[in-house]
Amino acid sequence: MLVDGMQMRAHPNGGGLVAETAYVAVTAYIAKGAMVMGEAQVLGYARILGTAKIFSRATVKDRAWVCGNAHVYGSAIVCDKAKVMDNANVSRDCIISGMAWVGGAASIGGKAQVEEFAKVFENSRIFGNALICDKALVYGTAIVLDDAEVSGNAQVFGESKIFDEARVTGGKIFNCLIGGSAVVKSNCSRESLLTKYKGFK
Repeated sequence: MLVDGMQMRAHPNGGGLVAETAYVAVTAYIAKGAMVMGEAQVLGYARILGTAKIFSRATVKDRAWVCGNAHVYGSAIVCDKAKVMDNANVSRDCIISGMAWVGGAASIGGKAQVEEFAKVFENSRIFGNALICDKALVYGTAIVLDDAEVSGNAQVFGESKIFDEARVTGGKIFNCLIGGSAVVKSNCSRESLLTKYKGFK
């Protein structure tokens, strides 16, 4: 069948639509309403559910799930047992792996990585070469970019922005701007940050 100018076929495992240019393993599950387009690949036992869309040159593999109305595109990879859900967007060359999940209206792009047991959700954004790992949480409207890293049991939320080569390895970080080569290991708000790390605004 022709959908938006693309020749599509129903996948035998689930009935979702797959473009003739895409590849989906027979072991993968594509639900009715979900679509795999472009040169995307869905491999192994990956599951594409709801109205999720995988397109461009993205790859979803292993036992990863993409569900809800999530979009995975560019050259992004979702692998292992990771989940991308709700209205999340995963793009460019980023990698979502391990048991990590991305949900809400979060956006992951650039060469960012979300791995292990990390969670990124609500309206947060992760870009550049940023790394979110361990059991870290990033949510609210927080932004992590450049070569910044959020790890350990850290929680970054509110309107926080973590950038440059900053490292947040623990604590609850609320409405903070953290940059340069700063390392933050404990709770801080904007007020305490300005006291401890002069030069940030």
